[in-house]
Amino acid sequence: MTKYGLTESSLKKLNSNISCSILHAGDKICVKGSSNSTGSNSSTGSTTTNHTVTEKPSSPSSSFKWYRECVNAKNYALTFDDGVFDYDEDLLDLLKKEGIKATFFINGNNVSDITSSKVRNVIKRMYNEGHNVLSHTWSHKDMTTLDSSGIRTELKKLEDEIYSIIGKRPKTVRPPFMAGSNNENVVNLLKRYGYSYGILWYVDTEDWSNKGNVDTVINFIKEGLKTSDRPIILNHSYYLYITKDKLITLVKKEIEYLKSKGLKGVNMETCIGHNVYRPSGEGFPN
Repeated sequence: MTKYGLTESSLKKLNSNISCSILHAGDKICVKGSSNSTGSNSSTGSTTTNHTVTEKPSSPSSSFKWYRECVNAKNYALTFDDGVFDYDEDLLDLLKKEGIKATFFINGNNVSDITSSKVRNVIKRMYNEGHNVLSHTWSHKDMTTLDSSGIRTELKKLEDEIYSIIGKRPKTVRPPFMAGSNNENVVNLLKRYGYSYGILWYVDTEDWSNKGNVDTVINFIKEGLKTSDRPIILNHSYYLYITKDKLITLVKKEIEYLKSKGLKGVNMETCIGHNVYRPSGEGFPN
């Protein structure tokens, strides 16, 4: 819009169905043109022409930082790995009711297919309701076992799909597997591919191994709060034998306990105090 001197309202007049907040690379838009442009508008004497929205490649990140805690006291971040899965909409209902913003580290092809309309609609809802949708790689592979091409594929395939759904590209990642499996090579490649932040956790609920046992998980949180009043907390959207009741009961109890301690649940952007997505218009690095 800057190039053509257009306001958002004037752009919308030329493109009645446009949503400026989610323009995608490859979208065709109509803008004012010069007197020799095609598509003259006889009623105004002006001319219009079609242009294609393009992305510029992102630059490598100059730095990379791991986070286990939020930056502000009395904030906590609920995070959910390995989705999207069958009970995420019920989870979103609970989070909305409780006024909690969370973060979802999703896969593209693990326990669900991100190209399905059902999964895409859930991701749209996550984003539209103020939660962060970030990278947990395409197929949940251990990045320490992959070469640079493999890591690039795991990141880019998922990032492209997330972008096609919410119009944002994450520059924030949580590596799959125990302890957020990573090494110096992985970090260097994450920086090369434009990632600035890696999210680990301060409290691991181990919900996948204790099958969502409320007492066990609350004890883990109690122990964590002894040394941090700003923890990032690891949960899962999926684990073997998960049920809707197990997920919702556990998360509700977590929220109630954390609230009783005066803590506020925030999304990752608020937690770490940084934009977790790439600047608008930036694509994946070449």
